[in-house]
Amino acid sequence: MRLYYPPYKITDEGIFEEVPAKPDSDKLIDVRFCDTPCRLIATGDNVDTGETLYKISVTGLKRREKIAWKKPKDLLTRDGIISMYDNGMIFEEKMAPKLMSFFSTYIRKATPDLKEELTASRSGWKQNNSLFIVGSKAYTGRKEPKEVIQLENNTADLYTQKGSIEGWKVGAEELLKYDAIRFKAYAACTPLILSLIGVPSFLLEQIGKSGILKTLSSMFCASMYGNPVTLQINAKSTPKGIEAFVGYNTDLPVFIDETSTNEKEIKDMIYTIANGIGRSTSNKSKGYEMPKTWLTVVMTTGENPILPTNAKLGEFVRNVQLRDGVTEQLDQNTVSKIEEAIQENHGLLRDLIIKEIFENKDSLKATYRMYYEALPDPDEKNITCARAKKFYAAIATAGYILETVFCRIGLKNAEPLDIVNKYYTQNVIDDSAFIPDHERAFEAFQAWFAGNRLYFEESEDGDLPDEEHKINHERYGWIRAGKIQITPTKLEQVITQLGYNYKGCVDNWKKERKYLDGRSHKKNGKEYTEYTFELKDNGIQHKVFRIPYNQESNDLKDSDDRAKKGKMPVLHIK
Repeated sequence: MRLYYPPYKITDEGIFEEVPAKPDSDKLIDVRFCDTPCRLIATGDNVDTGETLYKISVTGLKRREKIAWKKPKDLLTRDGIISMYDNGMIFEEKMAPKLMSFFSTYIRKATPDLKEELTASRSGWKQNNSLFIVGSKAYTGRKEPKEVIQLENNTADLYTQKGSIEGWKVGAEELLKYDAIRFKAYAACTPLILSLIGVPSFLLEQIGKSGILKTLSSMFCASMYGNPVTLQINAKSTPKGIEAFVGYNTDLPVFIDETSTNEKEIKDMIYTIANGIGRSTSNKSKGYEMPKTWLTVVMTTGENPILPTNAKLGEFVRNVQLRDGVTEQLDQNTVSKIEEAIQENHGLLRDLIIKEIFENKDSLKATYRMYYEALPDPDEKNITCARAKKFYAAIATAGYILETVFCRIGLKNAEPLDIVNKYYTQNVIDDSAFIPDHERAFEAFQAWFAGNRLYFEESEDGDLPDEEHKINHERYGWIRAGKIQITPTKLEQVITQLGYNYKGCVDNWKKERKYLDGRSHKKNGKEYTEYTFELKDNGIQHKVFRIPYNQESNDLKDSDDRAKKGKMPVLHIK
């Protein structure tokens, strides 16, 4: 090897500079200032950052080659040159300025002749949706995929390709007999089209006891894109690690296995991912750093739902539940056959899926609208259900793409609308999951009251508890005039502890008039409604809300009624 960019030479023995043999001499000699040769072998513009990068090759003293991509500042600043020790370069520290001069000359003179390679920082759609990157492949439509280097994304190595389509079909033919697995496969294809149809990220949560092959079906879905085992994220992984994975692999599905092992921490992380934006950070060198954004479908498995009953309605909307799976008990030989098929043959279907997306890219929005209109409308008054509908329409659109691919490789087809509508009907049309927060808060308050009724009870003289119920306790409120009567302060404490926003709930309760009693007044010619009432207890005046008791029968009696009957009423909780 011998490269010459005056006054510098690169040989197998290192990097040299031509200098005069003696002062005022025309004779030049080569003086070595770096013991290891370093060559520029390619240049590339990062499609994510726009930065120009240089691919270098360093040959160590044992003649082993190391390849690395470097930014200009890594080659033209002292700190960058010193960091080249990590790449195997051997030189004296005092030679750093000379190496900076060497690289400046080398870059200027060699760049026009360097080959250009494609580089990126993360997967997903690029360049106004004309380029899609997965792992080490860049897709541009009808052309064959190009090689790409993802510089910062070491998870790109998980999207490997191995085996054959025919080998993969052995497992697919067994699993695609079940609607739930086909629906799950559609969902795994959905993140690739979200940005094309204008739908945000969401969560698909498969819930059920062991035996419905939750993990195996997730591996099957992952096998369409890469290594089905290593693409499964353990639910016990750190939130920072999960967020980094999602940020580097936007427009692709994310698989998180067995959330039941980490229910407490995983909930907030899942909602962050489904929101499509990470957390802001800062450091000393760069100050504020903009958070990563992404589009994805988070696909989880677990025995219990991630979201508690007091979760925010916005969380429920983005949560597509799948309470189904492989409905038959498969023998171990069949399960082993599926496992072997997808582990030995994976990452191959993505070429066909992405090609099909490019071919249908201009018509995908129309296809999405067609499926959206074809799905039955929920209750017209329930805006939340209408919001959820778009996620099922997106899954059906992805199903159309995937079923086309299945047809091309000889797999039995199904109608995406039939598959998706089955779970849309279960989750949206026939389910009451999308109850507004203030309604769920009211039901939670009623349940809390039923468990704490003793703290509202009064003795027959309306003052102290009966001997039968006498305990040391604070009074939470009163039961009078067939209503629960509670101070605003105590109500705020209860609603907050139940996990709801007090002000938002009370504001909505007032608007709908069926949750709080109110009385109308006129003041200065304007009518207004007052929702607090005066209540006197043991000579003390209290301002209280009056809340109807949530039951059909009139089992809730006031203290005067109880005094007449001489015993406490029995509550029948509905």
